[in-house]
This record gives sequence, structure tokens and C-alpha cells, in this order.
Amino acid sequence: PYGYQQPQYGYNQGFPQDPYAAQQQLNQEQQEVQELRRELRQEERREERLEERERHHHHRDEW
Repeated sequence: PYGYQQPQYGYNQGFPQDPYAAQQQLNQEQQEVQELRRELRQEERREERLEERERHHHHRDEW
């Protein structure tokens, strides 16, 4: 087959062979990780706010 023995990028091995594509993939993975961390932080903040609200309700009940 034409050009089949030597693929330009080593996608058949599961990762690109040339450094630029590898760097691109790394950057993309890092961005995804950062977005996941951001979502986690937002979830934590939301839970903290809910706890704060509950605490205020308890105080109101005591008075």
C-alpha cells in the first residue's frame, strides 16, 4: 500500500511521533485537566455556600 509502512505520525502506536504533535496533545490534555480542576473547585465552593446557608438557618432558629 502507498505510504503505509511509514505513517507520518505514529497514530497506529497510539501517540504522535513528531514532537510538535506530541506537544500539542500534551497541551490539550493539560487544558482538559485544568478545566476539570476548575469544575471541581466550583463544586466545592457551591457546597461551602450551601453549608453556610444551613448554618445561618440554624442560627435563626436559635434566636
